[in-house]
Amino acid sequence: MKKKCKCDYCGASPEKIKALESQEDKWLKTDGFYIHLVIDADPANAHTHGLVENFNHLDIQIAYPLPAKLMMILMHTIVDKIKAGDKIKDGDLLDYVLDNYNVKAIQMTEMGRPVMRILLPDVTGKFPDEEECDPKYKIQMKSEDLTCLKN
Repeated sequence: MKKKCKCDYCGASPEKIKALESQEDKWLKTDGFYIHLVIDADPANAHTHGLVENFNHLDIQIAYPLPAKLMMILMHTIVDKIKAGDKIKDGDLLDYVLDNYNVKAIQMTEMGRPVMRILLPDVTGKFPDEEECDPKYKIQMKSEDLTCLKN
């Protein structure tokens, strides 16, 4: 059974949905993408929309519970590189996102569409797809089956 999503769209009034869509359209026109944050999901889910259409790149996703402001900073850091022409591929290690740590990109499916999920390492630098990784980071490998008005 699918769980209900906890994003800004699900459960919102038609007026709020219209306002959200209007803001997203503005961001698509000015920036070529926007970020959709679903902090209360299990796992948390921050992902982009617009990278495929405007930069010929899979949208990116972070699926780990972080403060919203930090998620936005990390996502913008990665998108800035994509906008400059970088193409992130499955298995790539990115050394420009966190100080003193790499992050790892893996291709996953998010609500039926392919995304490049950014994996955060544990404090020893191990990734959740490695056996030695701290178990609390392994939530990043989870795929949530949600019913959402906005994917």
